[in-house]
Amino acid sequence: MEVETNLKELEQHSELYLLQAQRLVDEGKMILAAVALHKHCESLLKFKALQLTGTVPETHSLKILLRYLEKHNTMVRQLLSNKNYFLRLNRIEVAQSLPKFSSVRYNKDVLLPLIDFTREIFDNLVGGISPP
Repeated sequence: MEVETNLKELEQHSELYLLQAQRLVDEGKMILAAVALHKHCESLLKFKALQLTGTVPETHSLKILLRYLEKHNTMVRQLLSNKNYFLRLNRIEVAQSLPKFSSVRYNKDVLLPLIDFTREIFDNLVGGISPP
């Protein structure tokens, strides 16, 4: 029962984070949009990890979460082996941490394509992972 509740919460949070990222870009709040986009991807990966294994790795790294999932489902390999996809995932990770370590800021022209990638590629690949 507890796992089912956690699964539902992670899935709902993931959806809300993506909607929030889009809204924040529209409002011109790019730093917060980048953080929300990262949280969306992280929540979706943790949802899939919990669904497949019954546990959630204690990390915020998208790459570590993807490598964890890859051990249980090879579909994830597409996100890690495709150079273009990997670079976009890296950009999402960097975007959410930049405000802490740098004066570099992302703008709408950078974040909107990352949101599109997340919706069209990332969500479809990760969402398509199912238990064996």
